[in-house]
Amino acid sequence: MPKGKLCKVSGCQVKHSTFLHSKPVCHSKEKPSSNEAFEESRGEEIEERQNPGVQNGYVNVNNSRRDDIGAGVPSTGLAIVPVKVKCKDSAETILTYAFLDTGSNTSFCTNELLERLGITGKKTLLSLTTIQNENRPIECRVVSFEIFDLDENNFVELPRVFSTEKLPVDESSIPQQADVDRWSHLKDVKIDKIDAPIDILIGNDAPRALEPKEVKECQGSGPYAVRTIFGWTINGPLGRSVRQIHSANFIRADHALSQQFEEFCNAEFNDSAFDSKLEMSQEDSRAVSIMESTIHLHDGHYEMALPWRNFPPRLPNNRPLVEHRLMLLKKRLLKNPVLLSKYADFMDNLLNKNFARKVPTELLDQSNGLAWYLPRDVAKA
Repeated sequence: MPKGKLCKVSGCQVKHSTFLHSKPVCHSKEKPSSNEAFEESRGEEIEERQNPGVQNGYVNVNNSRRDDIGAGVPSTGLAIVPVKVKCKDSAETILTYAFLDTGSNTSFCTNELLERLGITGKKTLLSLTTIQNENRPIECRVVSFEIFDLDENNFVELPRVFSTEKLPVDESSIPQQADVDRWSHLKDVKIDKIDAPIDILIGNDAPRALEPKEVKECQGSGPYAVRTIFGWTINGPLGRSVRQIHSANFIRADHALSQQFEEFCNAEFNDSAFDSKLEMSQEDSRAVSIMESTIHLHDGHYEMALPWRNFPPRLPNNRPLVEHRLMLLKKRLLKNPVLLSKYADFMDNLLNKNFARKVPTELLDQSNGLAWYLPRDVAKA
């Protein structure tokens, strides 16, 4: 027996439920309300109702205006510090802010910073994964930097930095000294302020830059402070309200496909064996072997070679830092003849007593990277 008509809407000849009958869109020339105009300007579909309490699968839009979101919210401080940046073969330094981002496995810089430094770098293709996009290929340039603190006492080399148009951090997140003074548990924390944008994002590929040297824990709803080699960072609510954009950062950058394939093969075919017998590790056995084969008696003292874990040892290249410190020391000594005389006498005394000796040029040229330079300085009066 055929089913009867189901739709109760007048004039409808379709056999469907009344609740599935769509209301025709009204093309009235009346001026839409302010809320309707906002929804249409955003390109959203406006919900249509057939009966009270019944919705027809359209998108619901929050009635609050979206441009009000973020207005007057508490400002949140991020790990942003002032630094000096320079290229490896250049003496010119540029002041800028660096964002120490533990959520990134790669370091980035802005294209504007490259222009200020006058470098271009090498073109490359990067596969970028963020909280919004996964494996998105981007064209960028790869460069290398040397990063100093403002006093130029600490130095980190960034051998691989990728360029980008803009960094995912807002300048309103830069803490100010007034923000620190607002919290009594941070009374001993002092931060420097410079007139510069945030041009560098340092990721976990440079752990020495992110490593905490000292931590002041948060109290109540206040922020906490972390001292790094570049100075103090303030993390958390700052106690002031600003118009701030809400953001969440997660950045993973993958290099070329060939490098990913090589890492996969190394992990896939890395054989291991289990042995319950406790023995010295390969590193321990190698260290004992080095000491046994090199120990000898010299002038009444035993001498032996250093048991390097890796030989040749991987000594970081600290020559740029030492040369920079040496130039600063030279300028200071030339301005103070008395201090220059005392410093020269001290150095002559070291050489005369054989506490130190000059390295022959031919040995220095043959060092093959096995060189560590000691920075020289004098106590400030």
